[in-house]
Order: sequence, then C-alpha cells, then structure tokens
Amino acid sequence: MESNKLPGLKVLGHLLYAVLLLGYLFLVNYLDLALVRYNSTYFNITWLIVLAVPVSYIIFGCLLGLEHIVRQTRKGGAWSVAIVRLIFLGLPSLYFSFYWSMYFIGPIRKPILPAWLPQQFFSVAAVVFGYALITSFQKK
Repeated sequence: MESNKLPGLKVLGHLLYAVLLLGYLFLVNYLDLALVRYNSTYFNITWLIVLAVPVSYIIFGCLLGLEHIVRQTRKGGAWSVAIVRLIFLGLPSLYFSFYWSMYFIGPIRKPILPAWLPQQFFSVAAVVFGYALITSFQKK
C-alpha cells in the first residue's frame, strides 16, 4: 500500500519543481523585458539594472541543478568541489554572463565581441554558469 503512495509523491514533487522552474523563468523574462523598456524610456543605465538580469539567470541555472544538490545531500560522505569543472566551464560562462555588465560599469572599455551576438547568448551563458556552479558540489 505504501509503495503506491511513493510514485504519487514523486510525481507531485516533479510537478512542483517544474512549476517552480517555469514560474521563475517567466519572472526572469518579465524582469528582462521591463528593464529593457525602462532603459529605452529613460536612457538611464545603473549598475543595479546591469547586474539584475545576469544574476537572475544565474539563479535560474542554480534552480536547474537543484535536483542534483538534493540527491547529493542524501548521500553520505564529505563534500567536494569539482575545481576543473568550475575553471573550464564556470569561468568562461561567468565571463560571458557579466560581459555587458563589465562593459557598462567595469574594466572593459571597448567591446571585443561582435555586436551581432544576440542577447540570448549572454543569458544562456549565465544559466550555464549557475548550473555548473551548483552541480560542481558533490559528496564523495
């Protein structure tokens, strides 16, 4: 009798996880569009606006890897960090995540990437960074 309830709980858990992911994705897209609209209306780019969108997509990437962390917490053993994963996947995606932020408020004074690169490239890089960050923690 108990085994019949367990699959239902798993389905409910996955459904809630999917609703959380989709809800957050809609929220991030709304934030992104609202900030673009604000910038085009007032022509005022502040550091908060420039950092809000990449950070929100990084959080989304972390939410994608949440299931990995939940599985890892159930394991026994000590936590370890996949440094190689963070260096070769995390650092480049972190750089591209905050590329325009560094251009507007930081050390990059002249853009070196081609202007035809779509904004989605940088958003996807932020999601990849968040996912790489959260999945690089594991128990051994």
